[in-house]
Amino acid sequence: MVWTLRFRPALASGFHFSRGTHGGRPPYDAVLIFKVLILQSLYNLSDDQTEYQIKDRLSFMRFLGLDLWENVPDAAVRLPLWGEIRLTATRLMRSCW
Repeated sequence: MVWTLRFRPALASGFHFSRGTHGGRPPYDAVLIFKVLILQSLYNLSDDQTEYQIKDRLSFMRFLGLDLWENVPDAAVRLPLWGEIRLTATRLMRSCW
């Protein structure tokens, strides 16, 4: 709840996701992606390692707010947007801490 209230406005203004009018899979939540980036930077994980660790560690899933049956952001799906998302997340992390 605190994550959503504090970070959602800044993340929404920085991330430019598709509106879904062209079909395809709906985008992952911006707060979820931000939390994945935090885990990735804290544990110095690559994209593939991050995906594996999220699936393997219950503590990571709990931090991300995911249940056991929910889909984890796939490394291959995330790669095209990672550059833009990382820049926005880095700016946001610096401004908040």
